[in-house]
Amino acid sequence: MAGGDFEVTGADKLRTLSVKLKAAGDRDITNTLRRELRAGSKETRTAVKRSAIETLPARGGLNRWAATTPGITASLSGRNPSVRITQRKRGHDIAALDAGTVRHPIYGRRKTWVAQDITPGFFTKPIERDADKLRRLVTEKVSDAATRAASL
Repeated sequence: MAGGDFEVTGADKLRTLSVKLKAAGDRDITNTLRRELRAGSKETRTAVKRSAIETLPARGGLNRWAATTPGITASLSGRNPSVRITQRKRGHDIAALDAGTVRHPIYGRRKTWVAQDITPGFFTKPIERDADKLRRLVTEKVSDAATRAASL
C-alpha cells in the first residue's frame, strides 16, 4: 500500500480496514488486531464465565458446563467484517440458555424431554453492561490497525 493518511471513522470502520488490509496483504496487522481485541476484552469475557456460574442452575452441573471463557473473533474479510464475542459449546443451545430456556430429559425417562425456564441473560447481560467499553476498544484498535496499514 502506498503512503498517505488513512483514518477509520463511522460505522464502516471494519469494512474500510478490511479493504486496506487486503490490499496491503499484511497478516501481521490482522494478527496483532486480533491479539489486542482478545486482551482488551478479557475482563468482559471472564464476566460472562462468572455469570454462567452465578445464573445457570447448579443442579446437574449446567452452570459449570457453560462456564467457559468465550472467545472473540474478528472477521476482517468478506462482505460483512465483524467483531463478535462467541461461545462454542456442544450439547446445548447457548442462545436458548441465554434466552431463559433449557431443554432436558426427565429423570428416568430419557425419551421424554421438557423445556424448563431459567434466569435469562447469563451471556448477554455482562456484554451489554460493558458495551460502551467494548465499542471504544474496537474503535481504538481498528484505528490503530488502520494507521499501521496506511504506513505500509
